[in-house]
Amino acid sequence: MYITIITLYELVRGDVLAGFSGEDSKRDYEKIFMVLNFDNKALVKASEIYAALKKKSMLIDERDIMIGAICISNNLPLATLNKKHFNRLKQFGIKLIDI
Repeated sequence: MYITIITLYELVRGDVLAGFSGEDSKRDYEKIFMVLNFDNKALVKASEIYAALKKKSMLIDERDIMIGAICISNNLPLATLNKKHFNRLKQFGIKLIDI
């Protein structure tokens, strides 16, 4: 299974807030998941998505744009409960999985 580096940050951030070790938490997640990075291809895609949504006054959270761009640029579907935001990325090629 894959998660994005943005999702890893969100998970570790929550664990640290709850009082757990960030290093241990990060290491544990990396044992379970392969982490997809925010590479140049994803950066360009995220920029395109941001500009298009901004022009339509339909922006979503920056982290969601980055997660979506990583999935799109790796041609991988996204499993999410936040379909309200991610449905806006369908026009850019995101594939959503029902959970």
